[in-house]
Amino acid sequence: MKLLLIFSLTLSLNISCGNTKPVNHQENVQKQKTKEVQVERHEPENKPVEKYGFQFQIPEHWKLDLSDFDTKNLKGEVITENTVYLDNTSLSRINLIYHPGKYGRLLYSYYAKDTSGKMKKIKIGELDAMQTDEYLTRDGKGHLLKRPIVRHKIYMMAPGQKGALEIIYDLPKDNEKAGQVYMDFINSIKPVK
Repeated sequence: MKLLLIFSLTLSLNISCGNTKPVNHQENVQKQKTKEVQVERHEPENKPVEKYGFQFQIPEHWKLDLSDFDTKNLKGEVITENTVYLDNTSLSRINLIYHPGKYGRLLYSYYAKDTSGKMKKIKIGELDAMQTDEYLTRDGKGHLLKRPIVRHKIYMMAPGQKGALEIIYDLPKDNEKAGQVYMDFINSIKPVK
């Protein structure tokens, strides 16, 4: 009974669609196999990104891990603007955290007054910045990591003292290629004029 109902439904659909010729499935599959389609591949150009008053070059193999998101305080003021990129090949990650206005100026002045000796002053092109490096062997929950991580943190003022950019770059220890990619990224940073 069920088979008869399905057959009649299929037959009625074929007739109602104007298809009175029985469908030969094997013939359709053979036609699909013999068709050749040539598709031209165009690699996307790796254009510089302008964000937070800076211009920088994101390497092509880095993918946006999280879409941009803001952090707000209890007054509803934006205190950070965040962008995260991930490189699955080297297992490295970069966080770009922009601290706008007075929050950025406070953060930068705090690190500029660092007396612990952990912060070192560096130049990125014509920009003054501060850097600290950490060696992480445990995750945020205290579990031992399988591969230790080197974390580089850089703090720099945005052009016109409009805020501060914090760059956090995590990469597996002893990964020279990821280290070179990081240096290329840092050297690409320029202020937008």
